[in-house]
Amino acid sequence: MQAVINAKKMSLTAAVFAVIGFAFVQALAAQVKIPLFFTPVPVTMQTLLVLLGIVFLEKKAVICQALYITAGALGAPFFTCGAGPAFLLGPTGGYLFGFFAASLAVPYVLSKNRTNKKNFVFVFICLFFALSVIYFFCMVWLKFMLGLSLKTAFFLGVLPFLPGAAFKLAFASFAGYFYLNRK
Repeated sequence: MQAVINAKKMSLTAAVFAVIGFAFVQALAAQVKIPLFFTPVPVTMQTLLVLLGIVFLEKKAVICQALYITAGALGAPFFTCGAGPAFLLGPTGGYLFGFFAASLAVPYVLSKNRTNKKNFVFVFICLFFALSVIYFFCMVWLKFMLGLSLKTAFFLGVLPFLPGAAFKLAFASFAGYFYLNRK
């Protein structure tokens, strides 16, 4: 398994399977959802998969998110609230675009800092930044798509998810730290 996920030494075939595998597991994670009565955004494990993809796939994480979003937009039942292009414009669309943006920016930082990425605090900060990007996109998206104030968008799209995000951040940071420091 370690050879399949080692982002630096992956063969093209292994890289393709890793990217497709992460996209598929993220699609499965989207189907396990807990609706909250006060917000149009349900609780899922997708953000955990995005964070793990950033660590394990590094720069290939953006390809994974592009595949995930494209497949869902083309009708594959990958999104939490459905499939097809209309769901990109729904309440969870900001998260989807945030997944892509975080997967584009953060792996670049991780790969450029070879000495720091074996430091737990550095991995934690990088993944915290990734979560911040995701929640920023969600908050701005909800503000404009639903005509909310920024404060209301924060209370509907970010605040309820912070306890779960803390768990996901801790888990992904520890997994990333141990992955990057394996022998």
